[in-house]
Amino acid sequence: MDMVYFRVCDESSITSQQNQILKYLMINSLNIDKKIIEVSSKLKKVSERIELQEILNTLKENDNLIIYHLKALSPRVGELINILTHLLSKSINIHVSFFNIKITKDTPSLELLEYIDSIREENIAISSKKIGRPKGVLSKSKFDSEITNIILMLKDGFSVSEIARRLEVSRSSLKDYINSRNLKQLAIEYNCIEKNQ
Repeated sequence: MDMVYFRVCDESSITSQQNQILKYLMINSLNIDKKIIEVSSKLKKVSERIELQEILNTLKENDNLIIYHLKALSPRVGELINILTHLLSKSINIHVSFFNIKITKDTPSLELLEYIDSIREENIAISSKKIGRPKGVLSKSKFDSEITNIILMLKDGFSVSEIARRLEVSRSSLKDYINSRNLKQLAIEYNCIEKNQ
């Protein structure tokens, strides 16, 4: 079964989602067997979203779920990881028209982590926008080119001191970088995805 799921909050209108998804369906020769539209607040928890619960309970092995963006499932990274883990454990294919990707149980977890991290960074940017004088955004760092290696080493249990020695950098600078970008949490989330694939 090919199921299309639209979630309307306040970001992208149903029309723009629909146009993007229709293009994706045509390019990838997919049909629409069932369409679900949910109109709900971004703040609503997964357990309170009837339409999403229907999707999670209806889809079966090798079914296709077609969505506009991963945030349609949930903008909260923790919830999103739980939903993706559930769907992938049932061998459900997730098509995301915004990224023009198909996520399957065989998708490398590091690739999936990149998409999840982009949502996490977006959430951080949104939460930092407050009334009054804006605080500075994260500046570029010499560690940016090593971010994937740092996450992988954290996932494998390396301490900040060990990573600093391997990269031949200052421990305190590296620690500040890891904390400012919440990389320890990202490494934990990556580990969860990898274990459940």
